Amino acid sequence: MVKKIEKLLKKGELSEKQLERGICNIEEASSKRSFLLKLPSTAKQFESAPAFEKHLQNIGKSLSKEPKVAPKTPSKPTLVYITCSSKEIRAKWAETQTRIAVEKASLNFTETDVTRVIVLVMDLSTGLIELRFDKPEDKNRHNDSKDAYYAYYRQLASELLGGGLIQFETRGALRSLVETEPRVVRIRVSSHRSKTDKAIKFVARTAKTDVRDDAEWQAAYGVGEASRAYDDQAVYWLPGASHNSLTREVFTAIDAVNSMVRVEADCHEGEIQYAVSKIREHQIEASAPQ
Repeated sequence: MVKKIEKLLKKGELSEKQLERGICNIEEASSKRSFLLKLPSTAKQFESAPAFEKHLQNIGKSLSKEPKVAPKTPSKPTLVYITCSSKEIRAKWAETQTRIAVEKASLNFTETDVTRVIVLVMDLSTGLIELRFDKPEDKNRHNDSKDAYYAYYRQLASELLGGGLIQFETRGALRSLVETEPRVVRIRVSSHRSKTDKAIKFVARTAKTDVRDDAEWQAAYGVGEASRAYDDQAVYWLPGASHNSLTREVFTAIDAVNSMVRVEADCHEGEIQYAVSKIREHQIEASAPQ
């Protein structure tokens, strides 16, 4: 890839500005754990860029002209940029954590400093907030705790948006994704709790298969459909149901307990936005009065 990019730069077919935008896209969408949140109804909603900019001035911050690439292994947690358009508020932080690799044969440990990127995206038309995290490493400045790592940036995001963030419920979306026909996803892993509080998990181990085609899954669904509580689903969004938004199946693990979605390393911005928008859409449909 590096050689191809270098060749495109030399030919003038790729500008440095385009390359920087591409790197930002990779940093901000790849391998992220994205918590789905919203502001409470009592919080002030920013309806325009000037209103948000005034709020930033009140808290001693300012808008950036454009997104920026994260610095490599910063010495402390760093706010990289804040932008606001007619569509969204966006911000990025970076910090350094330490990855520990174990060599079992020699019982040696190798420590490597890595940059972790955290991204805030608020859709101004829907109010839905994504707080995306790189996977926490073994050693971090939050007492080596992943929960403290998440909480630290959730607090920063709350301050930036002027209100405490609350979880966007996704259980209804999981049920809707399971039941929607024609199918919009292929389900590889399906986990739920029964009415007797038993944890039940089905995993499709054969490539390109769906747990819903399994006779045992269908039997369990028939017995406890109305009472089951969905905990998590590992799905692949089907391009044929995306109205040309997707060109391939896109993996998303959806954790309803924490309202968190996880995507793979090759996921780009358009794909994660599609997944999040569809989860929101299915949740709203499932929550609508019958």
